[in-house]
Amino acid sequence: MSLEEHRAMQTSDGRTPAAQAATDRTRVTIAIVTYCSRPELPDCLDSILASGVPSRIVIIDNGSDDGTPDVAFAYGERHANIIAFSSGGNIGLAAGNNLVLPHIQGDYVLILNPDTVLAPRALATLVDILDRNAKIGAIGPKCLYEDGTPHTSYHYGWGLLHLIVWRVLPYSITRKIYDRYARYREAEVAFVSGACLMARAEVFRQIGGYDPAYFLTVEDAADLCMRIRMRGFKTVFTPRATITHLCGRSGEHVPYLTTLEGYKGDIYHFLKHRGKVRGMLAFGIVLFACMLKLAVTFLKVTLRRRPIDRQNLQVYWRIIPKLLSSGPKIAYSTER
Repeated sequence: MSLEEHRAMQTSDGRTPAAQAATDRTRVTIAIVTYCSRPELPDCLDSILASGVPSRIVIIDNGSDDGTPDVAFAYGERHANIIAFSSGGNIGLAAGNNLVLPHIQGDYVLILNPDTVLAPRALATLVDILDRNAKIGAIGPKCLYEDGTPHTSYHYGWGLLHLIVWRVLPYSITRKIYDRYARYREAEVAFVSGACLMARAEVFRQIGGYDPAYFLTVEDAADLCMRIRMRGFKTVFTPRATITHLCGRSGEHVPYLTTLEGYKGDIYHFLKHRGKVRGMLAFGIVLFACMLKLAVTFLKVTLRRRPIDRQNLQVYWRIIPKLLSSGPKIAYSTER
């Protein structure tokens, strides 16, 4: 079903016939943006359906070619509270999540990655915490790797030092640093992971959802939580709710696009929130990171000759001229 066909099927209040019957008791609307997520999506959906929380699930497919839409539409046919439609192409994670706005019912909206599985009480716990504390505008759970060990899913801030660690160091080392020093206790934080982020529906509407200038990057959730905080609410991380997060499954299908748009999002974020000087410094950091990774990958290709290293070499080689041409423009202007 195309986005246009989906809109044509909506009732006068924005609901589709398949979802209309489930909205009377809905507590939370769940947005799931998919991209080549066929292996992961069923477990994600089944964990939501088993939660016992009355929810409306909106699946927005970003142009998958692996059969993901077939899985999504099949669930929509079997469950009255599931809506599935196509965004029309790969419009990015932030813009894709914003397509949930006309479909929101209930008190809360949950942004959820398809490569996640909710623990049995996770959804109910997040809803309960927000019910009990009107000052919380957004909340995120404790995320676990597939083997059950926890990984960082919140940050107290996001400055240029974070960007250096995030982009310059190898991803495996970055993860080890963040995971080792994370404190998995309930606390007010700057932002929580966009892999599983619940917000008050009215606040989410008021701020217009995500800034669509972010395509796929860690800063999209940071920006969202910052704008929620500007409305007088706080963001909280809680270990009382847990999810399993398989981490980056969709991005693996488009490494060039994921990496380039991630770099561009880094630059845009520091321009938007810190000004042109920080925007240019962010550009310098990501350009240096890309060139360093190109050099390291070249050595790997020379020494190991693995297919993945050759693929990464091509990715970084293609990205550098794009960064040189578009990076300074992003750093000096909010136009993307």
